[in-house]
Amino acid sequence: MEYHKILILRLSAVGDVVRVLPAIKILKKYYPASSIAWVVEEPSEALLESQPEIENVFLFPRRRWTEGIQSPKRIWKTIAEGWKFILDLRKERFDVVLDFHGILKSGLISILSGSPRRVGFDRKSSKEGNFLFSNVKVRFSDDRKSRFHKNIALLKGVGLNAEGLIPTLHIPERDRTYVESFFNTLPPSF
Repeated sequence: MEYHKILILRLSAVGDVVRVLPAIKILKKYYPASSIAWVVEEPSEALLESQPEIENVFLFPRRRWTEGIQSPKRIWKTIAEGWKFILDLRKERFDVVLDFHGILKSGLISILSGSPRRVGFDRKSSKEGNFLFSNVKVRFSDDRKSRFHKNIALLKGVGLNAEGLIPTLHIPERDRTYVESFFNTLPPSF
């Protein structure tokens, strides 16, 4: 099956987002004509915008919305923003959602996206009832797999068995230049 519009869910923790990127590179290799979008919180937004495989980044402003819901003055504005966020996702008409996060919040986003195919982890590998929102559940044979390998294994939900592949990570040229200049400023004995 060909997927033209794919939505990725891994919302927070920059390190966890980085561990999903190899799976996205594999996904793009097998579905090169696909358009990949990602829902993420603020800390990882710039990183994802620099990745060539990702066409669209939907910002999920969790902190701002949490504060807004708790404020009587901002509650209706926050609800309106949340509703617009959901409508924007639904407008995209995603063919498939891959939920790499596996928590209640990502499960809700998955089902509210309107996608007919929602791939997630099975009950044992997800939290907070997330498995209830997926209609394709991926089961792991070995619980001791690294998160990196589990993320690649989730691709089985879209018909890919890519566990042996280890792609590279894209680092933008400006970031490489910055790191090189940083190391060039260190004393020689370092």
